[in-house]
Amino acid sequence: MLDKFESFLWTDRFRGYGDFEIYMPVNTSALSFLKQDHYLQIPSSDRMMIIEQLQTDTNTEEGNHLTVTGRSLESILSGGWFPPIRC
Repeated sequence: MLDKFESFLWTDRFRGYGDFEIYMPVNTSALSFLKQDHYLQIPSSDRMMIIEQLQTDTNTEEGNHLTVTGRSLESILSGGWFPPIRC
């Protein structure tokens, strides 16, 4: 469960793909399940989202923060999405 964040934006769209952005302090317990290509869902939405990008920001005054972004699961059905090649 993800309950410690500074910003949480979850946008469902009737037409087009929904998206989300989570901005939070780096937390090792959250990093165990916040991984690229994993899915997220919240109780107030009937959409599932896929994590597309994780970015860590380093700041000595405010501490390290993680920005997690992605789109609704329908985006992978558009034919334009291919899973990343991992080496």
